[in-house]
Amino acid sequence: MKEETDIELQLSVYASAFDEFVDTGRYPVYGEEDVLMAYLVTVFEDCLGTQWWTDEILRDLLKNSILEFFSMLLSCFQQIEQRREIEWKYINAILNVKDLERKEELWEKISDYLMGQYSQYELNVGGYNSLLRQGEFDMDILFQKICDEWSLAYRRKIREEKQRCLNSSKKQFESSVGRSNMKDYRIMSRYRTISVKYKELKEIVSCMGREKEQTDELDTLIKQYIPETLSSSLAHSDIHGVEEGNDLQALMPTEVALLAEIATEDLFFMKYAMRQLQLFSGRSDSVWKKQESRAKRREPRQIKGPMIVAIDTSGSMQGKAESIAKALLMEITQMAKKQCRKCFLLSFSVRAQVLNTAHPGNWKKVREFMVSQFSGGTDGEEMLTTILHTLTKENYLMADVLIISDFEFAFCCKSTESRIRREQERGVHFYGLQIGNGLNVYKELLDKVWRLDL
Repeated sequence: MKEETDIELQLSVYASAFDEFVDTGRYPVYGEEDVLMAYLVTVFEDCLGTQWWTDEILRDLLKNSILEFFSMLLSCFQQIEQRREIEWKYINAILNVKDLERKEELWEKISDYLMGQYSQYELNVGGYNSLLRQGEFDMDILFQKICDEWSLAYRRKIREEKQRCLNSSKKQFESSVGRSNMKDYRIMSRYRTISVKYKELKEIVSCMGREKEQTDELDTLIKQYIPETLSSSLAHSDIHGVEEGNDLQALMPTEVALLAEIATEDLFFMKYAMRQLQLFSGRSDSVWKKQESRAKRREPRQIKGPMIVAIDTSGSMQGKAESIAKALLMEITQMAKKQCRKCFLLSFSVRAQVLNTAHPGNWKKVREFMVSQFSGGTDGEEMLTTILHTLTKENYLMADVLIISDFEFAFCCKSTESRIRREQERGVHFYGLQIGNGLNVYKELLDKVWRLDL
């Protein structure tokens, strides 16, 4: 579960970098160890000015394909890091332990392993063993030197393995992305045409996005931790070494300095998501001071929660109704990405299923839904129960729910009706798009219902 969360965080960094380049033309700032961001920059350079970049639909398809590709690679990268995790543990153990004999004992345990992993040009383990046996140098300084060079060699090795993993996969990805995306392009273009044809769909997207809700300038208190010069009285024992992670209370000043410039902010957050920030393993209180300032910024008065789009996939929705439902889903998903909101697709006929369409790694499942055919019966009660469960599971406030259906199912039971009204009191909006001219018994319960007569 933690590994999946880490991948989600990293994918969001790459998705943001893509969007930032589209909006501003600014290339992302990244560390030399980030092989995926380096590859993303080459994609920008290759595609800039081509149809892949000038056509919005093709560009979105390219982004989805890249993130899907990166999701697979990040799983491989995690395995690479896990295989070499023992090295990082030994580096920190040797740096943090004070007893010299214990340092030597730890080094002796790992040195044979290291000789099998590195050539003498990458890390001269044999040479360090000779220096340790001679005992002519300050051992603390020598072990610090060993760990510094070992850390660099470790990072280079990790980067090389990740680069090999990328190189072995990207040729197949690049050769297939054009074919698959052009097929998806034809489908998405058809749905885009449908969404333009019906003005009601544009109105629904606007309501789901709460675009007309007022915003205002608010005073915001900003708290920053800024680095000070280390005190001259700082004892050597106060800092036991350097490690990687995302503990904001132990950041090295050089990392905090990344937040001082807009150009390097993204690098800081990327390193935070990947747990690669440089940290003090023991931090003196004199390293930081807190600074408060007040600034005016434009912020929404109300929180925008997630969006839930429940689509009736029963047989009665086949044909034009199915195409309209998919076209509207595509527009809402795009808006969710722009607003950085979660967007859940709940497809229901006999059984309801939930999918977060705004998640960068879920494009394959969204694609499968867009090309699937609707069939089966309708269980409206289960659909509403699943919506309510999704809302309460994460304690969502200010969510927007849209039900797309012909509404050819019975009114919900009393307990479900009561739960819906309670959610409405908490700020959740329930909308409906009725496709067809049948009787709709939900008009009084939902906040608003649009109707398209086919």
